Formats: sequence, C-alpha cells, structure tokens
Amino acid sequence: MSTEWFKQMRSVDDSIGIYDYQDKKPTRCIHKPKQVPSDISNFKHYFAYANPLPKGVAVWLNLWIGHTDFADNIKVNIYQTTSKKAYSKRVLTYVVNNQH
Repeated sequence: MSTEWFKQMRSVDDSIGIYDYQDKKPTRCIHKPKQVPSDISNFKHYFAYANPLPKGVAVWLNLWIGHTDFADNIKVNIYQTTSKKAYSKRVLTYVVNNQH
C-alpha cells in the first residue's frame, strides 16, 4: 500500500521525497517507491506512527515530504488524482499545515 501511495504522489510531483520523520535535519530521504523499507522498524522512520494491517484498512500517520512544486498545486493535483476523497483531504491538511 505504501509503495502504491508513493507512486501516486510521484505522479502529482515527480520530485517528491519522503524524509526520515525522526531526523532533526532532513538528510535521509526515499526518492523511489522501491526504496520504501519492508521491515516495520525502518518503515516507521519514514511513515511515523503508522500501524499498517494486512487487510488494507485506512492508516493515519505523519510524513515529512519534500517537494519542489507549490503546495497549492500539489493540493489540487492530489485531490484530482485520488479517488478516495477522505484520503485526499487528510493529505491536503498535511500539505497546507506543514509549509516552510
């Protein structure tokens, strides 16, 4: 699921990367869906507080996303490319509230 989500995010902005959420300075970054860790301990470095279940239910988590496109463009593109509107609203909240 996380690799599919990441692929979808890369279609919104191909420069998107997911940084290690626990780092004080963003140094370690995943740039490709294939780089998403498969073991849960490393996975949680990038998808903080996630507790994924094998049945594919909704999972809430914290992410540190790096991107080059404007946040407003990313919000619009996420909303237009995701079929689950509640899912996209949660992502939109993140993009809006965590601009630097």
